[in-house]
Amino acid sequence: MNIALIGAGPRGILILANLQRHSSANQHLHVDWFDPAPIGGAVWDPGQDPTLIMNSPAQLVTLYNDYDQAAPSGPTFYQWTQAAATQLFLQHKRFNPEIAASATALQANDYAPRALFGAYAQWVTEQLLAKLPAGLTVTYHQTAVTNLTRQPAGYLVHTATATYPADQIVLSTGNTSNQPSPAETALADYGTDHGLRYLGPKLPNQADLMAVQPHQPVIIRGLGLSFFDYVTKLTTGRGGHFTETSAHQLEYHPSGQEPQIIAGSRRGVPYYPKPINQDQVGETHPHYFLTPANIDQHLVNGHLPGPVFLELLQAEIELRYYQILLANQDQSEKTINDFTNGFVTAPDRAQFVQSAGIPADKRWNWDTILNPVAGTKIETTQTYQQTLLKWMDQIMADAQQGSHQAPITGALTLVIELRPLLQQLVITGTFTPDDYVHDFVGRFVPSSSFLTAGPPLLRYRQLAALIKAQIVTIVGPQLRIVGAQQQFNAFSHFYPHERFHAQALLEARVPNQNLERTASPLLKNLRQQGLVRPASLPLQTGQLFQSGAIDVDLATYQARQADGSSMPGLFIWGLPLSGLEWMTTALPHPVANDHNFAVANLITKQVLAHQ
Repeated sequence: MNIALIGAGPRGILILANLQRHSSANQHLHVDWFDPAPIGGAVWDPGQDPTLIMNSPAQLVTLYNDYDQAAPSGPTFYQWTQAAATQLFLQHKRFNPEIAASATALQANDYAPRALFGAYAQWVTEQLLAKLPAGLTVTYHQTAVTNLTRQPAGYLVHTATATYPADQIVLSTGNTSNQPSPAETALADYGTDHGLRYLGPKLPNQADLMAVQPHQPVIIRGLGLSFFDYVTKLTTGRGGHFTETSAHQLEYHPSGQEPQIIAGSRRGVPYYPKPINQDQVGETHPHYFLTPANIDQHLVNGHLPGPVFLELLQAEIELRYYQILLANQDQSEKTINDFTNGFVTAPDRAQFVQSAGIPADKRWNWDTILNPVAGTKIETTQTYQQTLLKWMDQIMADAQQGSHQAPITGALTLVIELRPLLQQLVITGTFTPDDYVHDFVGRFVPSSSFLTAGPPLLRYRQLAALIKAQIVTIVGPQLRIVGAQQQFNAFSHFYPHERFHAQALLEARVPNQNLERTASPLLKNLRQQGLVRPASLPLQTGQLFQSGAIDVDLATYQARQADGSSMPGLFIWGLPLSGLEWMTTALPHPVANDHNFAVANLITKQVLAHQ
């Protein structure tokens, strides 16, 4: 049997590992594995800028499948970095010496260079390929697949230069580019007409920033992870460095090659920083509201109402906040348990918190959490820098305490803990289509990204130093960007008279999965042939909601063709399902019954069943 794996990122490696583990010498399997990037995928390319770091602590990611196991089945990423043989492997591969040095200095809860994780991915793959059973062969093709065509029996896989037969295909492509939106097209055209540089959504490690000149202003739209990557590439990536002051703050020392960075977003506030991780591998915490039993009690006609889901999640986060707050006050375990029981059973939780003696300025306030600068009088960009720095100092002090002791950012990590449960709610259809669209996608997803998908604390400390050094300026909320006077103009909706002008504009976000607008030749060809179709949900208004995801049967992960029937032998998972699933970019966590492992197991079982 011929198997084609399209995508050599972490998910492709998981499938290969399962094939290596579960195929036997009696089976005759050949795997053709395709990706234009090196093994590990574009995000984790070992050749990328070593200043770009991961967004998960080193000890909490792995590529060894331990689903339903009590211990890791192989070295986690951090364990691998500490092995003596790792340095020999890195030297043998002739990776950037900075990568090897970072492995030596790495601590369990550090955020490693993404290039180093890419090296781990390649090492894991080499271990797999060295232990293939006699009946399994693998050929890696570092090239893009441009098309699949259906045959009477199986498929043909087309690249630019060759064609390969396949009986079963597993597709897990990463971020693919899209045709620009009308707004993006207008800005790109304006840039072309006036000799300006417009850089649309893309992976920051693949972005060419040579046109961003030293000392010249550049506008960056977006204050999420890509923003921090771009800032890093334009500062320390250009030779600047940080030192720590006697007050334990960072001070930036420019190289002279930095541009003047003007950045902003709708909220006008960077994504929350992650607290220093204090969880150990496999550590769990009790939950009180979003539990399977409690969810079952709140089902209405088999569905969890969206507003009820949001209320339960908010209550879970608030309780964690108060538990940490009380523990930090050295309250007894009995006091904390009594508060917990009272909070869980209270018909009016706000009234209970007040009666429990929590001071007004210490009570959780969702309006402030979701909009930290709301209600602040902002008249100039200069005053806004001070407002923002004051809030950043407060939230950094919180995050510095660690995930078990940071009341705010520690409580927010609960969303990450609940990830497996939330993923199950989505894929099992626990929400009605309307509640999924309005409450989960419309309200929960953007808020959870802002609150929990932000950068490591180090990046926040660096940003504060760059603002103080006047290398970075953050524009106030409701950023607007227009082309005028032969330049890009950026300003806040709240003080439009104060405008910033630049010759370059960067969109600080990666492309969203969108089958309707994809620029991927492969995905376009699959849709044109009817081998795949966009996922859609019927709403009560009679409209169809389309998230941009490719439609699959989530019980099997087989693609659905144009008529809605399953496409035999074509399995799709990962980023192409963004919108149909949630958190499709997350790396596997060890000893957590990770969803990635569950899906890899499900797909592999079906692929091997056809032998």
